Amino acid sequence: MRLMTLAALCLIGAPALAQFDPPAVVDNEFSIGSAYSPTLTGDGLTIYWTASRTGGVGGRDVWTMTRTAIDQPWTGPTNVTAVNTTASENYIDVRDDGKEMYLSVGAGTNNLYVSNNGITGWGTPTIVTELNSTGTEDDPTLTADGLEIYFTSSRTGSNGGASIYRAFRPNTSSAWSTPAIVTEVDSSSIDHSPAISGDGLTLIFASTRTGGGAGSSDHWIATRPDRGTPGAPTPFGTPVPLTNLNTTGWDHNGQQSADGFSFYYARPSVTVPEIYRADRTLPVVYGPSGPPQVGNPFSIYVRHGVGSGQVGVIAGSTSVLSTPVTIPGVQGQLELTFAPGLLFWLTTGGIASSDGKYTTVVPVPPLAGLAGQSVYFQGAVQKSLADLRLSPSKKFVIVP
Repeated sequence: MRLMTLAALCLIGAPALAQFDPPAVVDNEFSIGSAYSPTLTGDGLTIYWTASRTGGVGGRDVWTMTRTAIDQPWTGPTNVTAVNTTASENYIDVRDDGKEMYLSVGAGTNNLYVSNNGITGWGTPTIVTELNSTGTEDDPTLTADGLEIYFTSSRTGSNGGASIYRAFRPNTSSAWSTPAIVTEVDSSSIDHSPAISGDGLTLIFASTRTGGGAGSSDHWIATRPDRGTPGAPTPFGTPVPLTNLNTTGWDHNGQQSADGFSFYYARPSVTVPEIYRADRTLPVVYGPSGPPQVGNPFSIYVRHGVGSGQVGVIAGSTSVLSTPVTIPGVQGQLELTFAPGLLFWLTTGGIASSDGKYTTVVPVPPLAGLAGQSVYFQGAVQKSLADLRLSPSKKFVIVP
């Protein structure tokens, strides 16, 4: 009966701009040598960051550690000597499949470089000409498919001394398009340190604009329902400050996990910057292999931390309610439509204690008419009888 009750509640959404749980230091290793720029592979089992610790090649180097599962400790660290130089490797991002690393390199006027990870390991970084300017380029961050990149630039045309720019490419072997300011999150202040979620729908960034509520530079978050196209990207909504993550110092330089559930960032401390992690208060729903495809099974999961005894539920629909219905006594709103003639999916299962996910595979009928149709998924995680966490709905577009 408990599972049936939970299934009935799984259609409940939640505020789109969910705040995060209180942040915590990731590992004491990250407090050595002034740590910055944490970035994880999509499976969450390898982390890279930059630090000026002893044993490196230059002033600031790229380092890495690994773990066997999300609930296990990090082991290492190891210097990534192949990408490091006697200059400073300042800010980095690794594509979710671990095959590409973007680096901001320099001392003052930084440029963006890229290294590819092949059979023999990381290659020597090469400059990404089409993304650079006579100004400084910093803080690269990519979507999971590697086709959209965001970064900070002080080039001519930026506002307030620095703005967040974006570029596109049709595949990972092609050159990037001409970068353009992400105007909907831009301001007359310094806007920097973008961190895009794997699906490209959630952007966290730092800004010196007023309203952050804490310090000289604070974290902000903005979302959008879909990515649109490179020629007409869907704009992000109005940014909202992440007040419970901001400090009185210079908050900046983070990356989201692939699914957008966790945020890793450099946080000022009494002595040196340390790496912190904050998880979303509510769970997220994520399709790790991209959008659903006509005639193929669609893999999707709901995630909320790690631990035993948790129950996960995923529901999907080809339609949403025109007016969401608030459910009294339970956080969130009913968003999906269950009606005759509509596709509807519903699955329930245990949360894996090693990664905090309930993963399921749902069928997509082999009907050509489904191509281009929007589908929506929502999820719920019940940690105990008194603790039900509910995700907002997420839009996917079925591909041929």
